[in-house]
Amino acid sequence: MIFVFFYIVLFVSLVYVLLIRFIRPKFVDMERMKKMQERTKEISKEMKEAGKTKDMAKMEKLNKIYMEEILPEMNAVMMQQIKFTFVIIVLFSGAIFILSSIDTSTQDDIKLNLTNVDARWIGSFKVDAPGVWRITAKTNGIFGGNENQTYIFVGEKGPIPPLSHKGEPMPIIVNNEKVYEVGDAVSVSVLFHEQPTVIVDRGTRFSAPLPFEIFGIRDIEGASSWFILDILFINLLIAIGEKIYEKVKGKKK
Repeated sequence: MIFVFFYIVLFVSLVYVLLIRFIRPKFVDMERMKKMQERTKEISKEMKEAGKTKDMAKMEKLNKIYMEEILPEMNAVMMQQIKFTFVIIVLFSGAIFILSSIDTSTQDDIKLNLTNVDARWIGSFKVDAPGVWRITAKTNGIFGGNENQTYIFVGEKGPIPPLSHKGEPMPIIVNNEKVYEVGDAVSVSVLFHEQPTVIVDRGTRFSAPLPFEIFGIRDIEGASSWFILDILFINLLIAIGEKIYEKVKGKKK
């Protein structure tokens, strides 16, 4: 099922990229932007030349052109870009939501019910399958919130999974030196001044191997990470394809 989900993520990424490329001209006048950029370069070049010769009259004239002609165009193009950026954010968030909703690897995760004892948030769960289980504590916030992760071994020791730590220190207290057996109860405590959300991952997580190692990374974990990587890769392929097409078209002419 995870193998099938890999291709679902790839398909959603392709649809997202093509949709963005299709709707961009609807929001951003590319020809207008190109003309504005060319005119700005032209004015900047003339301004530099006038500065070298200290031609104050010409500099004043060019400055007036910039204020009355270039600046309004720049503001108009910028507004178009802002509207398009908003559309990108909405579509991206929608794609991530869809992928998260159908990601079967997260559907068996356990959300702990926590009890507060002097800013010590305590919960427990039973392990029902061997493997490396990952425990995530997080809080939401305007600037991304806080997150901390740890792990436990069930059945036998294995490789330590990659762990995320961000925001304020939020210690997770669990006995990860012990090898738990199926059926054991695991106690978890989180030390933090506000209530976190604690999710236990049974070890069934979406992971896609890279064709080659990048900065020591061989696998990309998480549907959202793979989705972003797919977008970058597809855009790169399209850009290369467009360059080749332009060269071939130019040679034919």
